[in-house]
Amino acid sequence: MKKILALTVAGILLVSSSLSVFAADETTTTGSKSITTEDLMNKIEDLQTKLESAIQESETNTSEQVTTLRESVATLRENVVTLQEKVQTLKEEIAVLQTNEEANAEQIAELTTKMEEYEVILEGYEEQLQSSTAQLALLTTQVQNLANAISASGSKGSKSSGSSGGSGGSGGGSSSSANDFYKRNNIVGYGSTIVGQGGHVEINGGKSSVTFVLTPATGGQLTSATSLAASVGGTLLNVVTTSSPGASFKTAKVNFYVSGVSVGDNIAVYQLQGSKWVQLQVSEIRKEHVIVNMSQHGTVAFIRVPVMASATN
Repeated sequence: MKKILALTVAGILLVSSSLSVFAADETTTTGSKSITTEDLMNKIEDLQTKLESAIQESETNTSEQVTTLRESVATLRENVVTLQEKVQTLKEEIAVLQTNEEANAEQIAELTTKMEEYEVILEGYEEQLQSSTAQLALLTTQVQNLANAISASGSKGSKSSGSSGGSGGSGGGSSSSANDFYKRNNIVGYGSTIVGQGGHVEINGGKSSVTFVLTPATGGQLTSATSLAASVGGTLLNVVTTSSPGASFKTAKVNFYVSGVSVGDNIAVYQLQGSKWVQLQVSEIRKEHVIVNMSQHGTVAFIRVPVMASATN
């Protein structure tokens, strides 16, 4: 466009200049060669031809540029549409993933809640099982004691020494049967109190399937524990020795079943370490259960005291 304007201006200036020269020559010079009107017309036609050619060339170039730009714009629009479709697809995929994630989170939360509820119910069942086992053990002991008493009474009334010996053998069998029952159910009886351990000991701060195996204390350990109970002004409930074959620990939180214990009782727990009784930490006392923190196995004495002692002996 600028080229067209430049040619137009140049043509006008050239024509104007030629006319001025022609006019001057015609008025001042006679007989000399001068620019004729035909020459001017030829120059004007030549300029007009060049002007039209420039205009046509400019229009052609402009048309090509417009066509190129239109093609570029069309390509860009196609690219934009394609990208918009991809973005929309990604948004939909993200929305699906977010929905699934929320659904999975809700399902996990529900399952976790149910699992916790089941664990509480299971713990209750285990406590009931321990209590029922202990009650069964007490009843078994009472029945055996009664059977022994009847057997002894029959032996005294019998005139036959052979019959008396036979009854004594029966009594020994009942005692052996009671010990087998205690061993099978992992309980230890002492007087009227039974101590048991039903498993799920917390080992090193985490839940486990470990069960502490309980065995009766020796006669010397019982004598020592009785003296300990007297020294702290308490009553000895039971003495047991713990072990856990195949399972070691640095810390253990152990739920012992102790029959006859009520909420509000003061139960002190001591462990025989070497030749000294060392008091262990009791973290909780509830009906027929005493939860004790331990750092090693050994012989453990359960003592009911008027006031919870804090010193070791």
